[in-house]
Amino acid sequence: MNAPDSPPFSPRKRTVVVTGASGEIGAEIVRHLSESSTRSIAHFHRNQSAAQLLQNETSCELRRADLTEEDEVAALFNDLKNLFAVVHCAGIARDSLLWKQSRADWDETMRVNCNAAFLVVRESLRRLQNGGRLIVLASRVGENGAVGQAAYAASKAAQIALVKCAARESRDRRICVNALCPGVVLSPMTRDLSDNRKAALARQSVFDEFGSAKSVASLVSWLLSDAASEVSGQVIHCDSRL
Repeated sequence: MNAPDSPPFSPRKRTVVVTGASGEIGAEIVRHLSESSTRSIAHFHRNQSAAQLLQNETSCELRRADLTEEDEVAALFNDLKNLFAVVHCAGIARDSLLWKQSRADWDETMRVNCNAAFLVVRESLRRLQNGGRLIVLASRVGENGAVGQAAYAASKAAQIALVKCAARESRDRRICVNALCPGVVLSPMTRDLSDNRKAALARQSVFDEFGSAKSVASLVSWLLSDAASEVSGQVIHCDSRL
C-alpha cells in the first residue's frame, strides 16, 4: 500500500513518542520523523545499545521504561507538553501450537502486548492534544488467527478492540486513533522462522515478498500528517496479502 503524497507534517514543531524504538519498525519510524522538525521521543526497555545507535543517527531523545509497569509509563510521559502523537510499536511473540503453549509464555505475551498497550493508550489519551494522533501496531493475525500464534493473535485482537474503543471515546477531541498491521517484515521477531515458513508467508503476498519497515514508516508519516485528520478507528493493512 502506497501512502498518498503529502508532507509528513505541517511546519509547526510537534512532539511524537515512539515506543519500542529499538526494534526494526520503531527505529525506522524515528528515522522518518528525523527528516522533519519533529521532536522525537524514542522509547526502549532493554536494548540500550540499539537505542544509542538510533540516537547517534537521528538525534532523537531516549527514554527507558518497562511499559508493563504503570508508574514507569506515567514517568515516560510525565513532562511532555503539547504531545501530538504516540506510535506504539513495542511487543513480543511467543509462538507455539495452542496445545503446547505454556501458561508462562501466554501470560508474558498478554502482559507485554495487552497490559502495556492498555497503559500506553490510557496515558496517551490523557496527554495528547486535541487533534492528536495515536497509532498502535497490531497484526492481521489479530483478525484472522494463525497456526502456532494463539497467544500473539489473541493479544493483537485485544489491541484492535482497544483502538476502536479509544477512537470512539476520543472523538470529541478529534484525536485520530488507528491500528496499523505491518504485515510480515523481516526483523528479529521473524528472522528465526524456518525457511519453509518464510517462503509460505511470502507466497501470501501478491508480490511474493515480505513488507519493509520503510513502507510501514511511510504510512505512519501519512497518518501523522494533516491529510489524515479524518481517519480514525481503522485497522489499516500495510502489505499486499489478500
